[in-house]
Amino acid sequence: MKKKSVLTVIKALVLLLLVCSMCSCSAIDADNAPETTAAGDTPPQREPYPVGVGEETFEQSPASVASLSPAITQALCGLGLSDRIVGVSSYCAKPSDSVTVIGSPAFPDIDKIIELAPELVITQSPLASTDEIRLKQAGVRTLYIPTPTSFSYLCEEYINLALIFYGNVDSREVASEALSEIDSAMVAAQELGLDIEYIAINDELDGTYMVSCGGDLQTNMLGAYGQNVLDGRQSHFISLDELSEISADVAFVDMSLPNIDDVTDALDSDTKVVYIDSAEFEMPTAALSETITYINSELSE
Repeated sequence: MKKKSVLTVIKALVLLLLVCSMCSCSAIDADNAPETTAAGDTPPQREPYPVGVGEETFEQSPASVASLSPAITQALCGLGLSDRIVGVSSYCAKPSDSVTVIGSPAFPDIDKIIELAPELVITQSPLASTDEIRLKQAGVRTLYIPTPTSFSYLCEEYINLALIFYGNVDSREVASEALSEIDSAMVAAQELGLDIEYIAINDELDGTYMVSCGGDLQTNMLGAYGQNVLDGRQSHFISLDELSEISADVAFVDMSLPNIDDVTDALDSDTKVVYIDSAEFEMPTAALSETITYINSELSE
């Protein structure tokens, strides 16, 4: 490839986070760093709690959690925490029939959340200040975790969630296991040594199409193959006429697009089309490894 592998850096960061998950990383409290001992001394046994995540300190593992983010719900399930989930947003897949729907991310049902009384509510969209105050007064703790815009931030998200629920002792192993399949697929992607130019077409609205313009998880991970030619574009929507004028080696096209033949017909005849489920990048789970593996197969031909 012409450019240095970003995945090499990402993988090094993942290993650093997993091996030294209590180091002074941006989202992990340095107060949790392991104690050093003199040579030959047996290091003291680490206590599971307290743990620090950002500015928050957790004295024990939350027994129950509500999620207002589909991606967070998927991450919790991937970390083996589905039995702790008592409430999810209307956009989430319910882990079980017993889980209560608590409104949408933009309009959470605060009364229902208070009635459920989870020990923790996790969001990826900041709550309105009035909602946050009501929950705090009711004794319900909230935690805002920004949407990850890169694979390294996705790794941090998993590590932080594992820290909260598994503590200092088991979190690294749990997070590493949850991410291992995606990590292996990304390593294989990098080893292809490609340097393509691509576009990613993810959705349709009133005859125009939503494309990836950078600054998101999809662009970061597909960067293992090359450059998004629309990176930095102001508008995320594009017409078929505009698509026909774009030159790209590969077009990643969401397989659920309506009128998908119109999209592929508009593309340059030399552009290779790879059909994907773009939602996998919006709500990443272990299944994302299958998407990356499929792309690897398609692009290695």
